[in-house]
Amino acid sequence: MAQRIILIGFLLRLMVAFWNGFFGPSFGAEGDAFDQHLLALDFMQGIWPRIMRVNYLYSYVLGAFYSVTVTSLFIGSALSCLAWLGSAYATLASLRLLDVTKRSQAIAMLIFALLPSSVLWTSVTMREPYQLLFVSLAMLSALEIGIAHRHRYWFLMVLSLVGGGILHGGLFGWGVVLIVSTIAWLMTQRKGWITPARLLLAGAAAIVVIVLGYRVFTTIYAFPVDRGLGFAVESYQRGGLSIGVRTDYRTSVAIADNLDLLLFIPVALGQYLFEPMPWRVTALADLEPLVENLLRAGLMLQAMVALWVLPRPAQTPALVVFGSYLVLETAWALGTFNWGTATRHHIPGFGLLLLVAFAYPRRSIPSDRRRDTNPMPMTPAA
Repeated sequence: MAQRIILIGFLLRLMVAFWNGFFGPSFGAEGDAFDQHLLALDFMQGIWPRIMRVNYLYSYVLGAFYSVTVTSLFIGSALSCLAWLGSAYATLASLRLLDVTKRSQAIAMLIFALLPSSVLWTSVTMREPYQLLFVSLAMLSALEIGIAHRHRYWFLMVLSLVGGGILHGGLFGWGVVLIVSTIAWLMTQRKGWITPARLLLAGAAAIVVIVLGYRVFTTIYAFPVDRGLGFAVESYQRGGLSIGVRTDYRTSVAIADNLDLLLFIPVALGQYLFEPMPWRVTALADLEPLVENLLRAGLMLQAMVALWVLPRPAQTPALVVFGSYLVLETAWALGTFNWGTATRHHIPGFGLLLLVAFAYPRRSIPSDRRRDTNPMPMTPAA
């Protein structure tokens, strides 16, 4: 059933891509999506912007694909549909690794396939469907490593995180957190594995990762983190707010020190997750993000219930996934200030939320978790 739902979702996206390519633009295909297409055409013809940015690589690859196929917006949109298809199968594989019931798999994939914003934004020439693909593959790799102990998936994880990091700097930071979380997960599975020498090695590796991340963000992504994360966030927020659009849920931002940043993060995350609030709805188009926000709130509540009632072997992977989801959404929240952009940024991490919300395994869950003194280890579903 879940595979049929994925096929329906793919065909629905292809229909949107076809409309966008020959009759559109479809909703969401104008603006940034069409600009990415035009930039790809420029690259194909050897026209380069005065300032090259790392996130232009998507348009460069798209232009290279145009040069060996046909110059068609439909082709570019269809590639996005294929990226979504890959992410759907990766999400389904993750659900099976978590030993989720087939009924829950079908419900989760139904939401994944038919979420209106996902249908629209993963059918056009945008980076979001590819970000979704890389996030889904990276999480699948983490679960394969942690649950099934298939360590060859480290290669796929690193490859996916590099791909995601090229598309957006926030995914680079998220990838570092995922790698550290996966290593910590493996360490908890082996008694006596933690020794002073290994802790020292882990500390040294953490320092290297922090220094490397600092250099990457200041050089490749040109983020002003050299003056502090608070300054970088405030600068980005003010730059976006200076444009001024109807869907802005923030009018100003002032981050003077680290305490201001700590207070800003939960506020930014709450607004990012749940704006527009009902009293901010002033147009028919606002109803769609409002309904999706209510769905997201329900799924987050269901995920927290799952984390509470799951038996111990299932709790750890669910915690890794949910923690990764919150980290990714927090990263997006720090650079988002209107619910139009937020709708797009919710897409890459949406599959992670579904994994936890439907993470109830096929085995019965004891009513008293304390009775779970000899839990059955999780194994991949057949």
